[in-house]
Amino acid sequence: MIKSGQRLGQKLFSVDNKVMRGFSVIFDLVILNVLFLIGCMPIFTIGVSLSSMYSVTLKLVKKENDSIVKLFIKAYKDNLKQGLLYGILALALIIFLYMDLFYLSLLFPTSVGMIKIMIIALAIMIYLIYLYIFPLIARYEFSSKEVYQTALKISLSNLPWNLVLVSLNLPIIAMFFISGVSMIIMCLVMIVIGFSGLAYSQSGIFRKIFEKYE
Repeated sequence: MIKSGQRLGQKLFSVDNKVMRGFSVIFDLVILNVLFLIGCMPIFTIGVSLSSMYSVTLKLVKKENDSIVKLFIKAYKDNLKQGLLYGILALALIIFLYMDLFYLSLLFPTSVGMIKIMIIALAIMIYLIYLYIFPLIARYEFSSKEVYQTALKISLSNLPWNLVLVSLNLPIIAMFFISGVSMIIMCLVMIVIGFSGLAYSQSGIFRKIFEKYE
């Protein structure tokens, strides 16, 4: 009986135990979330931090475990040039589209419905392209032209997966609008594990998509 109890205890607290591995992943994601937020401190480096986070989560979903801090720092250095470029371009596009909508609403409050729809449609297309750009540069090496072409082709040829990837954002967005309390809770979640948790849940899908073309 004593030996059986010892064997049971060893299984329960084994590193290979699913529960323990789950806690290990959560702990890694908390650390990664902190690193991501630190990497975003100057806002123009958000693209570098985002691609570095995906570099780590794409490895985590395949259980390619290593020191999270080392993986992130290495990825940050490797992705510095491209991450800065695509991150700044993304911010510029967001500002440009927002200003377009803002000034059109002011100047033509009732007569530019079709133009607004076109701008929103363009914003959705750009979002779907950028949904893939940062995971792509996290995993592969591309020229500037190649990464946009590849992201566009993958986005257009994987529409069902696009819906799944986008739907993962919906609970987060909803929490920000349900009530003031839910918004505060979601802000705390995002600070602790939200960004890395979302990237981790998306990375399993990205791996499946990318493997089709490898």
